[in-house]
Amino acid sequence: MSELLPHNASSGEHALDDTTARLGAVPVPLRDVWSASDCPAQALPWLAWALSVDLWETGWSVEQKRGAVRSAIEVQRRKGTIGAVKQALEAIGVDARVLEWHRQDDPGAAFTYQLLLETRATAIGLGTLDTLIAAVDRVKSLRSHLDQIRLTAVAVAPPQVAVVGTCGHAITVKYIEDSDA
Repeated sequence: MSELLPHNASSGEHALDDTTARLGAVPVPLRDVWSASDCPAQALPWLAWALSVDLWETGWSVEQKRGAVRSAIEVQRRKGTIGAVKQALEAIGVDARVLEWHRQDDPGAAFTYQLLLETRATAIGLGTLDTLIAAVDRVKSLRSHLDQIRLTAVAVAPPQVAVVGTCGHAITVKYIEDSDA
């Protein structure tokens, strides 16, 4: 690049030219940085900020963070709907159902909803519940209000079956006394 400098360039300008000449060799993985699957884990918070992820916890696993980033655009598109609530909960790995007031067996107050959570292997603590409530509050319709959270513990075990097969013949032996003898 020094051939572009004028003949009267200072030594500082030559040093700057030598330094910036090496910048072309520095890899810039822009395509990877904008992909939730390929983004380095250290850059995920900035990608989440750029995509307007509503809820971000530093204590989440890398897969939970990638899930939140992956679903960010779709959540923003559907924000204010029941679908956005379900998707926000799925993105952070929570298996939950949302039961709106008009779908309940005993209809509740208008524009309320219940969260039905099923826990399998892991316990849900108060911190996790706070995170869930915050995630739902950020994407729900503004007119709707959380009425109740119902937790259900589910135990899953593989079925155990035993089979016994028998095969044989029934033979009956009768003892007959001979009266002639």
